[in-house]
Amino acid sequence: GDLVEGTGRTELTDVICPMYLHVEEAKRLAKEEGDDLRPIILSEYSHAMGNSNGNLCKYWEAFWDDNLKRLQGGLIWDMVDQGIRKRRGSKEYFGYGGDFGDLVHDAQFCINGLFSPDRIPHPAVWECKRLQQPVYFVPMQVHFSDAHLCECIRLNISTPKIKFRIMNRYSFSSLEHLLWEWTVTCDTSIEPVKRESFMIDEHKGECSLGFFINSSEKLCISQSRYFFFNIIGRLKEDQTWANKNHVIVQQQFRIIFNQDENDNISPPSLPQPTTSQYTIQKDPTEFHITSKSHHISVSICKKTGSLLQYKLHSTPLLTRPICLNLTRAATDNDRGGFGMVIGFFFSEWVTKYYTMAFGMNEKFSHNDHWKRAGLDPSSPPEMTCDGIYAREVDGVVIATVDGEIRSTTGDNPPQSLFLTTIVYKIYPNGSIHIHTNLIPSPVIHSLPSLPRIGLSMALHQSLSALTYFGRGPHENYHDRKRSADFGVYSTTPSQMHEKEYIVPGENGNRSCVAWVTATSESKGGLALVMSNGHRGNTSASLWSQRELHEARHTIDLDDDRKDGESAVVLNWDWEMMGVGGDDSWNPSVHPEYLIKVTKPLDYGMWLVPILPGDDPIATAKSVLDAGDSPDSGSKMDSNKNIW
Repeated sequence: GDLVEGTGRTELTDVICPMYLHVEEAKRLAKEEGDDLRPIILSEYSHAMGNSNGNLCKYWEAFWDDNLKRLQGGLIWDMVDQGIRKRRGSKEYFGYGGDFGDLVHDAQFCINGLFSPDRIPHPAVWECKRLQQPVYFVPMQVHFSDAHLCECIRLNISTPKIKFRIMNRYSFSSLEHLLWEWTVTCDTSIEPVKRESFMIDEHKGECSLGFFINSSEKLCISQSRYFFFNIIGRLKEDQTWANKNHVIVQQQFRIIFNQDENDNISPPSLPQPTTSQYTIQKDPTEFHITSKSHHISVSICKKTGSLLQYKLHSTPLLTRPICLNLTRAATDNDRGGFGMVIGFFFSEWVTKYYTMAFGMNEKFSHNDHWKRAGLDPSSPPEMTCDGIYAREVDGVVIATVDGEIRSTTGDNPPQSLFLTTIVYKIYPNGSIHIHTNLIPSPVIHSLPSLPRIGLSMALHQSLSALTYFGRGPHENYHDRKRSADFGVYSTTPSQMHEKEYIVPGENGNRSCVAWVTATSESKGGLALVMSNGHRGNTSASLWSQRELHEARHTIDLDDDRKDGESAVVLNWDWEMMGVGGDDSWNPSVHPEYLIKVTKPLDYGMWLVPILPGDDPIATAKSVLDAGDSPDSGSKMDSNKNIW
């Protein structure tokens, strides 16, 4: 970056002001000793082009670090997408370079703001707000950070009390302008278990928050696994820039209750499975597995091994098969790399001849690597079955599929990507456990990262009421999730889809998800649950990955689709690559947020029917409470923190 952006070491400025300095380089610069000890302010950083601003937490950890006092912040580039409103027929959209007859242009490189042109915030705004908030609470009793980047506090359920040290980061203001409250939330309720207001004595620099848990709240706690303590600070009065009750501070901690022996809190009772049996029928193309009570019917394709149909009381839950999903609609950052830069200044032909002569290295974009391997949403890889057989053991139907996943497009002829074995276990109550084993080929070994590993399906249009336990409520990814608190959230496909990204692509992900339910107005539907306590990712949309990948403007997507009227495209991912964002012209996802695959992968997921009248949350949680089947091991060679 020095050649283009400069080092910021000119003598004409009072500060050292480099552009797009990676965070480790910025920290190293701040530790330098010598004659030039000017403050360091990044004149541009965290390029906000489309679904971006991953890794931002690392920069703000450095900016707040008292041992790096010279490193004083930076300017995210930039604030607003510079799109111009256009019309196609009666519909409006935002255009960018090349949309106005201009032959020399920057394409969407001016669509790089935290806000849309009409000032609607993109999800990264919430990340900025959380990381930059002016007050920080530090627990003073025994606490620790778990493997999921969530600070944990242990409490006695009889006398819960938390003591915090308060860090006021304002330079010239006290905290008198803020009102405070705390809430306790859990994994079985959208609403808080408990909520109270409190006051702080800023002169003490600390506060102690104690509370009483009554018998009904203890019952709720006995039925829950995870609890969170949330602190919220709001404006007392209207300001010129925000209204009264505008949230200024928000912070979450996981709490673990040490229950007294005499509390006598019993574990939740679990429904016992029925003893119904199945019939297995074969035809030239499918396996048909039907319960003798006819409340569950499953079909598996003999050609691809996909779950073709899943019916509950003769009502189809799927409109398209459940398939392995290894692609994602490219983001602007996914396209950023050496090939794009060459093509930007010269032409795509120069890029093509360069790769023919010298091959493709790590400087090329993730999207270039995916296209070369055949991981293209426009023509995704397909699985072909080498063999499939089914048998019934103790009332459980076990269908085993052996096959190979091959590319259908790419720079090379179709090639092997994975050898795979999928085991479907269909239980008497209609639950299905899908256990997948993937053995990567050398083609996969050579990739810097896979975009995702998971399942994709199209649910019946009636199943548009979505509830999940994970991080939210807004879009988040593993490298941009500090502002997304754990909770139970209710949403719909149209609400999850981020329609304000001017160039469509991968969007709407929710990370650290344990389960998601999709139900209809009658409340019947489907729950999807990760095996063995894993925290995965989910997203839902009214458009397919292919449609999002091929669209260049929002108007390219059919905006007549509505919740309850269009199929629900649901992604249920074991792993999802980060979005990156240090800049948009190099691959910028940090190593811990990549999905580098060199060893066999082994993971499992549950599909659980929700009967009309059943509580969707209780249905999903019953799988976690009962525990997974002992042979549904879920292993992945990964060094990332998954929460």
